[in-house]
Amino acid sequence: MITSSIKFRGQSPSEFYFGKTGDTYNFENIGDDVDAAWNNFPHEFQSKMNKDTFLKTLTMCQKLKDDLKRKYGENCVFYPEISMTCETQVEVSGTKRILGIVDLLVIDEQGIPHLIDYKTSTKTYDQYHVTKQTAFTYQLAIYERILANYGIRT
Repeated sequence: MITSSIKFRGQSPSEFYFGKTGDTYNFENIGDDVDAAWNNFPHEFQSKMNKDTFLKTLTMCQKLKDDLKRKYGENCVFYPEISMTCETQVEVSGTKRILGIVDLLVIDEQGIPHLIDYKTSTKTYDQYHVTKQTAFTYQLAIYERILANYGIRT
């Protein structure tokens, strides 16, 4: 028997990372006023990131959002950082429960969910060893199986 649970972080899971939801911040409508966005960014983070890095990060996030909207439709919905658990039949480290966090679940305009998993590296997927590629594939397969337990096909 497999049991699963999904938890949405933040107050409004339909908002993207740009939305102020719990521990994320809203930079969606900054336009060209990066100075205002930087000044509104929490000071504890400013000490860990310079303004140039901040701007590059915003630019990359906006590009990702635009690319995903082109791929999945302008009215697709973003659900960031979804915690998922699954009870398995195999015990590992004293538990039969697997925990994972889906970086981004995108629901396209036809209502079909798509799992997005970020990897922060200078390598492209093809540059990873086949063993690492297999681990990435298994990770997404586990997430798909948890969703399937809820009757959600990906």
